[in-house]
Amino acid sequence: MKSTVFVRADGGGRMGWGHLVRSSALAGKLRGAGWRVVYLVRDSDAAAVRQLKRRFEVIRLRRELGEGSLPSGVAPGAWVILDRYGIGADRQAAIKAAGARLLCIDDLNESRFHADVVVNGHLGAERMKYSADPSTRLLLGGRYALLRPEFHLAPRARKFPASARRVLVTFGGSDPEGLTARICRILKSLSLDLRISAVMGPSASSKRLAPAVKEVRNASARTMRRLMESADAVVCAPGVTCLELARLGVPTAVL
Repeated sequence: MKSTVFVRADGGGRMGWGHLVRSSALAGKLRGAGWRVVYLVRDSDAAAVRQLKRRFEVIRLRRELGEGSLPSGVAPGAWVILDRYGIGADRQAAIKAAGARLLCIDDLNESRFHADVVVNGHLGAERMKYSADPSTRLLLGGRYALLRPEFHLAPRARKFPASARRVLVTFGGSDPEGLTARICRILKSLSLDLRISAVMGPSASSKRLAPAVKEVRNASARTMRRLMESADAVVCAPGVTCLELARLGVPTAVL
């Protein structure tokens, strides 16, 4: 019988897609190793749920984990992966007390952790001082970055020009502030000979971009790597995209 791992994460709308992207990197590896993966969602929008269902089982929760008993099917000893803000120490302790094993994917270090494992794969995270149970295993720093498989291979050797000509703009799966369109307009107003490409995620608005901007919608991970490697510079938001760009060594402006 396959072991089951439950992943608590949400994405879409104003919260973005970063939690789904990085948790699915781990979930995909587990599925490839023979685990059954079930996502537990509450606030994900329809586009995010559709995307998840292409690869994993999805259950929509009526109440948050740690509020009462565990959902049906989460047996004692099962692994639960949390990649969601707002599930603090008290709820983590309740999940553990109910018999689950707990892995927390973190990037804020805002509370004490009652978990078996805490993963923070951001650069410099190894210098953070975490408050956690004595038995908690801390996996901190870039060596533990949760990258999609398409970014595992080493980048090709490349020299970048002193002045960028090919610029990629990407603000994740939702871009609730409409930064993609605003940055594209600013870049076009510079009167430089720029070739601008912009990636619009599944939950992004349909707002028109500046003229002559190449728009790419719902890019796969393979397409994202190709676009990143062909760019001289990238403008993006903080998060998983920054780690992917760091892996490829592409000059990046983070807003």
